[in-house]
Amino acid sequence: MKLRSPAPGLIPDGLWQAYADTVFVFRDHEAIGVIRVGQRPDGVTARLLERSAVSAAVFITAYNPQHGPDLAPEHNLDRQRSLRLQLQNRGFRYCGGAGLGTDTAWDPEASLLVLGVTESNAIQLGREFGQNAVVWIEANREVRLLVSH
Repeated sequence: MKLRSPAPGLIPDGLWQAYADTVFVFRDHEAIGVIRVGQRPDGVTARLLERSAVSAAVFITAYNPQHGPDLAPEHNLDRQRSLRLQLQNRGFRYCGGAGLGTDTAWDPEASLLVLGVTESNAIQLGREFGQNAVVWIEANREVRLLVSH
């Protein structure tokens, strides 16, 4: 599925497509959830949303803001810790995960599946952590990217 960037002046089509082609995985206890843009949530994700009594979630990272030059690993780890701390302070529940790009030049990025957020919360979190986009997940709907730049 070829996607065009909704903000081509900020995010080139090729980069938007790379985001869409990424496989987003998370761990829920012993199960592994797999999230793909353009598809409905898999069974693990759907059950987690239902069990958590929420209808939506966001998949987000604090790594490598605005897809500029890759940050040093210690800087990315600090940014990810800050994201986790902010989520805890705001009372959001989350599961650890990673975004796995199809381009082997991109290292997997540690990410979080954050439960029970609103779409505006999701965009704001992405903006706060310098992300071009976040992955929006709703029960029984196709997963999609949201511009957060």
